Amino acid sequence: MAKRVTNQVAELWKLHGAQKFVFKIAMREELPCDVRGLCGKGYLIASLCMNEISAIYEQLRSPMEDGVLRYPEKEITQLPEFPNGTSAEHVIRYLKLKQQKLLKKYTRILVHFEKTEVNLKLLRDHIFVLKRLKNEMEGAASI
Repeated sequence: MAKRVTNQVAELWKLHGAQKFVFKIAMREELPCDVRGLCGKGYLIASLCMNEISAIYEQLRSPMEDGVLRYPEKEITQLPEFPNGTSAEHVIRYLKLKQQKLLKKYTRILVHFEKTEVNLKLLRDHIFVLKRLKNEMEGAASI
């Protein structure tokens, strides 16, 4: 059971790493100022969440299985390259899809933590911030 939770925490870390790369790629595009701001905000949130999740991982991990948090290079090459002239709506739609995947992973992992555990509060705080970012993306997509 503990190994499965540790792997799920590591998966969250990897998903945030992918989000971080996607936000960085999106910020290179010619996007409206508000969408570029959302991408910058998303990049910072992903960076912060990665740091906090790595602390949770360190508490749960087995020293025998260290190295799970390495981000696989093959996944980095699978990240999107937005073609020139990509619309802001397309970028936002893609980012919202990734946010939804991340939020689902969070909700599945919450059941493994006790109600009084500090890490549960931290994960719930991540969910709150990620949902707010997703809502802001939805607002930017309707502009």
